[in-house]
Amino acid sequence: MDAIKKKMQAMKLEKDNAMDRADTLEQQNKEANNRAEKTEEEIRITQKKMQQVENELDQVQEQLSVANNKLDEKEKALQNSEEEVHNLQKRMQQLENDLDQVQESLLKANIQLVEKDKALSNVSEAGPVAGAGAPRLHPELAPSRIPEATNVARSRA
Repeated sequence: MDAIKKKMQAMKLEKDNAMDRADTLEQQNKEANNRAEKTEEEIRITQKKMQQVENELDQVQEQLSVANNKLDEKEKALQNSEEEVHNLQKRMQQLENDLDQVQESLLKANIQLVEKDKALSNVSEAGPVAGAGAPRLHPELAPSRIPEATNVARSRA
């Protein structure tokens, strides 16, 4: 009987040890499950944040694309404007050159007119009949105004 009692006490001790071990393992399992749930929650939160960041990235990339398109349009408009300014400057230079030529021609014509007027005056002084039929000059082309026009043309040249 002592052997049975000893055997029962050994089995009871073994049972108590097994129960203690089971309780310990259950507690470790609960703690592991809690850590797993917290980790899964952190993963869900991180995935949600990552999705938000991806959405923001898509929006920023779209805005960048729109801004680049606008920049391209503005650069083309600037290039067209610069080309137009260049063409207008060339046209202005051509017009200034033409004006200079016209002023030079006008100056020459005025000088010739003055010379012819003097010649006509000399001829009219020589005889009364020669000057009677001569046409009269327009008031702006009168010899007294010719030097004035000549000075203006010289100052522009």
